[in-house]
Amino acid sequence: MATRSSVGSLTVSRSSSSSGPKSSPSSPTTGMSELHRSILKQCLVELKDNLHVEVDIVDYLYSKAILSEKDRADLKSSQLSREAQACRLLDRLPSLGSKAFHCFASALRGSKLQSHTEMASLLYDRLAE
Repeated sequence: MATRSSVGSLTVSRSSSSSGPKSSPSSPTTGMSELHRSILKQCLVELKDNLHVEVDIVDYLYSKAILSEKDRADLKSSQLSREAQACRLLDRLPSLGSKAFHCFASALRGSKLQSHTEMASLLYDRLAE
């Protein structure tokens, strides 16, 4: 049975069947936790305004098997504005599995951009609250 839940502009689809692990990065066995979705929602404006997905973020998530090759190509599309790329990634992130939040935060922390390291600190600070 599939359920859908919304967190702000983030919509997450989850299946309650236990059919075993799936191999596709975009169809994980477990969804992102409620806590992680809540933190993303709380930080949504700051993330959307400051996220530059073309700078290391997408490639890092792809290298960690969070994003599929199709997701990677879609997010790096030159037809999308920076803000549209950020929104698309933030909308997809909750459905990318239980490791997606920590991989995303790690990508931000390891980024060359100061705004990304500041956003990583914001996410980790909210996690520690």
